[in-house]
Amino acid sequence: RTSLHGSSSRRIARPTAVTPQSRPPVLLEFTETTLRCGIVGADPLPKHIITLETLVPIFFESEPSTKDPISLWYRYLAPILKHAYQRLGLGAKERKVIVLFRGYHDTTLPRSIEEALMAVLIVDIGVPAVNLQCAALSMVPYSLPMLSHMLVVSIGLTEASCQVHASGENLPFTYQSIPIKEENADNTFQSMYLDFSNPNSVIMGILKSLEASPITIRKFAISNIVFCGTGLFKKPQIPLAIVKQLKSALAKANVPLAKAKANPRTLFPEREPVDPAALKTAVPVNLKSLAGLEPEIGLVKP
Repeated sequence: RTSLHGSSSRRIARPTAVTPQSRPPVLLEFTETTLRCGIVGADPLPKHIITLETLVPIFFESEPSTKDPISLWYRYLAPILKHAYQRLGLGAKERKVIVLFRGYHDTTLPRSIEEALMAVLIVDIGVPAVNLQCAALSMVPYSLPMLSHMLVVSIGLTEASCQVHASGENLPFTYQSIPIKEENADNTFQSMYLDFSNPNSVIMGILKSLEASPITIRKFAISNIVFCGTGLFKKPQIPLAIVKQLKSALAKANVPLAKAKANPRTLFPEREPVDPAALKTAVPVNLKSLAGLEPEIGLVKP
């Protein structure tokens, strides 16, 4: 999204040259009760923590019932953000700023908040650009400023996700989310993480993410595969297992994967109503489009 107040982005990628960022951005992280401030990559912990008053759970998901919600949010956010920049000191306003609403989602965060943020940060404070994020996955590249391109794979306890990053920007059209279930007879480690016949396996999500990325940056992204997430504490073998399977698949790179095994017309009588929820369509991954990437695969170790 681009505001009239200046340049901003909400999961909008603008890939440029293959060069790392020269100046780490400022990070302003909103939680339900605090604003955490610091410089990405320079501060292992927040440099300042500002307590937010009069907040309740999901506070930022509530659109004020007023004709001018932007002004209401502006009056609330302006003193907080200006105080944060006073504490960050000289030079901070010359850097790009990332605003992270941890625990929130793009679809539930009111647009009026974004407009108010632009008015304070770009018009009043004078920062050059603002990047609004709601997913911690998007923050991983900023903790690795030496890598200009990467494929980030987050393994959680109930969900895995992956996304390609290029030249310090997120590529939102490459984002993939994969459900993670408890292991049992039907949901084995192999089927959930490494199975090419399962369209909801983690490795299929990775391949779909790569396929959705621009051709010119694929080899740079796949050379820096970064794994993160709490799920790795329970299954530390996941990164090596997936990379090994990925190399095997791309070495062949000659047939589409995850094709539909059955024709829905043969599963139901012609005149019997078909429940749309009973049909699942898997978009096949065309490995031919990823041919030649196998030698480029690289795992970034923590």
